Amino acid sequence: MANAQDIDDDIDTILRYCGFAGANDRISIAQDGFESFEDIMSLSEKDVSSLAKGFAERTVANWKIVFGLRRTNLLRATVHWAQDFRRISRAPTLDGIGAMPDFKAAIETAKQRAQIRKHNAEESDSLSTASDPGKLKRQKDWLVWSRSLTNYLSTILGSGQSSFELHHS
Repeated sequence: MANAQDIDDDIDTILRYCGFAGANDRISIAQDGFESFEDIMSLSEKDVSSLAKGFAERTVANWKIVFGLRRTNLLRATVHWAQDFRRISRAPTLDGIGAMPDFKAAIETAKQRAQIRKHNAEESDSLSTASDPGKLKRQKDWLVWSRSLTNYLSTILGSGQSSFELHHS
């Protein structure tokens, strides 16, 4: 197993805050997907579940680690926390986080934001499906259809999870 110098201090701190007390566990997890903030930002909740499952399926000799639901959820929330930095064009940092309770509060907020984004995306999908004007069938229906299209487009969320805004000139 590698030594503690092989793991970034911030990543080591995050993994400690997520409940991984053993240094060897933290090093092993970091090396398998949590080595940098860039790694964390590229992960999804499903990736974290796969990471947890992969470690649970290992033998003790191959560094078996059972994450459990609490630690898995903390890692998922950490992914959302890191991705929130990308949404505001900043690099993730532990600056301003003084201790474990501060970190847990920050990742809980990020988890709640992710749940809201997911809900809004699901709601937007339902709304946009219901408001889809379909194809324009006759030229004389253009005015009504174009208004329906404008309404439909306003229900679709863009890549930044915000709706389109159409400006008429």
